[in-house]
Amino acid sequence: KSEWPTSKWLIARFNRKNPFGLLLTIGLALSLEFFSNFLRILLNVESHGPITAIDTRGVNLMPSIRTPLQTTIFRSVTFTANTQTIVFFVLLTAIILWRKRQHALALLFVAVLIAEEGCANALKHLVRRVRPASSFSDYNATGFSFPIGHVLHATVLFGLLTSLLFLGHNTSTL
Repeated sequence: KSEWPTSKWLIARFNRKNPFGLLLTIGLALSLEFFSNFLRILLNVESHGPITAIDTRGVNLMPSIRTPLQTTIFRSVTFTANTQTIVFFVLLTAIILWRKRQHALALLFVAVLIAEEGCANALKHLVRRVRPASSFSDYNATGFSFPIGHVLHATVLFGLLTSLLFLGHNTSTL
């Protein structure tokens, strides 16, 4: 065995039995990859790169291909990830966790929701990307369009819920 602190740390990262070992390492690596991809998209949007042409294409294409069924489906998806629904689910989860005496997890859910909302609003005001035009008139939104709040809300909430379910499955405390 090596006496170097770095090698001990690396060995611990790949230990399957340690809850902060391999699974945390994989989760951290995936998070860094997703963050890296988000930064690439952000830089592309900020510099009005090729990815921004998607809005023009969507605005021109939507009126000709959108059906009432699609509108209903997308309204449902949008409702599922809107701010009010996400706040409801986070508070419900926090209450359930609090009653199960999982106070730290309950506070984590609330803190992450507040941090996510703050980061999203700060990014929107830094990027100041105008929303696409009128062909999306079924969705009346104000403010800036990037990053998309619904996507961030859903990613954060369902990522936390997935983590909670995973922790509950692998420990006897939940």
